[in-house]
Amino acid sequence: MRLLAVLLTFASTQAMAQLSEIRMCGEIKRDADGDVSRSLHTVNDFKDLHPCPSTGLRYGSYPGWSVEHVIPLACKGCDTVENVYCNEVNHRQTF
Repeated sequence: MRLLAVLLTFASTQAMAQLSEIRMCGEIKRDADGDVSRSLHTVNDFKDLHPCPSTGLRYGSYPGWSVEHVIPLACKGCDTVENVYCNEVNHRQTF
């Protein structure tokens, strides 16, 4: 019984590691000025999938909302749609 609990814990840990790897990248990409490089294609792809909560539009600005990365690019987060979310500007969270 104890072995089963250990195996389930190990399997759960491995599953969580696989989920977090989707949003983690190994290298921070920077532009010529040394700033963290961000792709506009990623933001546009996110907007295609997730319309603006306030206007319902899939393009342009999101008034009152910002499109941010769950795991920041500067912390080795991937610049992918899976790592992007829409956050209300007045209610920014610090992680």
